[in-house]
Amino acid sequence: FDANCQYNVESPATAAADAFTLTGFGGAKGGPTYENDHGAGTDETGTSTIEWPSVVWDGGAATNSWNTAGNWSPDAVPTGTDNVKIPSVPSVNNVFPMLNTSTTVGSLLIEDGASVTTDTNARNLTINGTLTLETNAGAGRDAIVSWDSTGTLRADGLVINEGRMFHRSTGVFDFNSNVTMTSSTARLESSGSGTMDIEGSLTVAGTLVPQRLTVAGNLDVSSGTFTTGTSVVTMDGASGTVNVGAGSFYRLSIPSGSTYTAPSSATLTVSNRLVVGGTLNIAGPFTITGTLDPITGTVNYSGAAAQTIA
Repeated sequence: FDANCQYNVESPATAAADAFTLTGFGGAKGGPTYENDHGAGTDETGTSTIEWPSVVWDGGAATNSWNTAGNWSPDAVPTGTDNVKIPSVPSVNNVFPMLNTSTTVGSLLIEDGASVTTDTNARNLTINGTLTLETNAGAGRDAIVSWDSTGTLRADGLVINEGRMFHRSTGVFDFNSNVTMTSSTARLESSGSGTMDIEGSLTVAGTLVPQRLTVAGNLDVSSGTFTTGTSVVTMDGASGTVNVGAGSFYRLSIPSGSTYTAPSSATLTVSNRLVVGGTLNIAGPFTITGTLDPITGTVNYSGAAAQTIA
């Protein structure tokens, strides 16, 4: 299922007894996130008329080792074609996985109350499809990813982060589609020296705490909280919008070949350095307390009404 489809599978069935099962699926829009089920539900837990088989963490080996077959149901370490689920309450032992190997899965769902952590070695986790973290729906906390590895967490499909993702290392978050955070408690936070690279758009209604962030689509934190610290944010797509609401940038870069617009609905504030090698259109107020470095780029004050530069 490629990234251009609206729905991957549509079912007109009206009862779970009419369910059909898809195996060996893949692609950016494989899995239950993009199904259109008119029947008994829209999830993969057995209430839907569209079934996407999962490899489920059960903690059966009583360890936190991702790479131990006995910790999964069925008893096999998931592979690149598997739809992986980390449930709120593992069915055998109440332990959650630590990534202690490099591996690839088809998709990854982390339910509320569950977590995935890493050791501090160079572990790579590639997700061919969707990465989903659930918000707290009764388990007592949001889903969590805590990345201490020096390796790369890569998702080729949509990232739906309604939980909390912590980037604490020199490793990389490499997300090749859109990242959405619609819950007010959702959090994407980097406290390490590694990078977060997003090839799509990043939409945040929760909290974004970047260190080194690159976005190729739109950056919209107008409904959330942007905590800048001493972060470096680079907008390197062909074109898009950049809006962090009431937040401010420490350092913002628009490289050559990129055109971005700061909308009139918010003040663009930069406290350290604004580097423009491409084109930046500023439609609203503009405040800079550091250095404006246009290099070979262009800054256009494009508002329909009078604009303020402070």
